[in-house]
Amino acid sequence: MKLQKSIALGALFLCNLALADTATVVRSIPVYQTVSVTENRCVTEYSRPKDNTREIGIGSLLGAAVGAQYNTASAVAGLLLGGFIADKASEGTREYERCSPETRYIQKLIGYDVKYVFNDREYVQRLDYDPGVGTRMEVRTTIGR
Repeated sequence: MKLQKSIALGALFLCNLALADTATVVRSIPVYQTVSVTENRCVTEYSRPKDNTREIGIGSLLGAAVGAQYNTASAVAGLLLGGFIADKASEGTREYERCSPETRYIQKLIGYDVKYVFNDREYVQRLDYDPGVGTRMEVRTTIGR
């Protein structure tokens, strides 16, 4: 009975035994996959008001109203000064940022198609690293499968 168990365990071991050997790499080609990447692209823009007549009108009226509390000459001076200040205040450029999503496509390395010779036969396998052409790589063979 012990002998039968030993033989059975030995046979099971041999069926799952992996043997290591070496093969020569003949070719290694990088494999890429196209991947989309979306990013927010922002641009700073500047603008100037085209027509500031409304601002000048409001500034002139406010200046005249303040000046009218004193006398007519002050009202005229307030009118002119209010219009001038409103014109200068609305004259400057305005800065704003405009953003929009931008999609671009990149090539992502996903592995290497490696061609190698083992026991006078050629094989191709995709690996996640480049073993280098002309190098020897380890190959595992399984008995009983």
